[in-house]
Amino acid sequence: MEKGLNAAYETLLPILLAKEERYYIVKKRSELEKIAYSDIFYVKKEGKCAVIVHRNGETSVRDSLSAVEKALGSREFIVADRGYLANIRHVMKMKSRELYMRNGNIITVGRERFKHVRKAILDYWKEI
Repeated sequence: MEKGLNAAYETLLPILLAKEERYYIVKKRSELEKIAYSDIFYVKKEGKCAVIVHRNGETSVRDSLSAVEKALGSREFIVADRGYLANIRHVMKMKSRELYMRNGNIITVGRERFKHVRKAILDYWKEI
């Protein structure tokens, strides 16, 4: 039994280390916040700000959506529409042009982005 556990540990350790958590750091004048990529459901544009919707609520950043996308720099985040950046990890279902997110919200996918978003989700789901 102990040999089996050691073998499993030796096999899983490199995989777990490779999946080390990444964080998005929000810097404001009097505040710093660290948000794990895995906790981010989506990012939406509101006026001149990008609002990060995550497990612990919402965090507003005075930055453009494209700047946040560039800072995240991960292929698990995809532009669903002009004002939304979705985390594929939290997409539970895609029906018609709507993404059903893990937190219960629905994001509409832009008509011109539909095929690209659908393919990205399928590719991501096949990997995991």
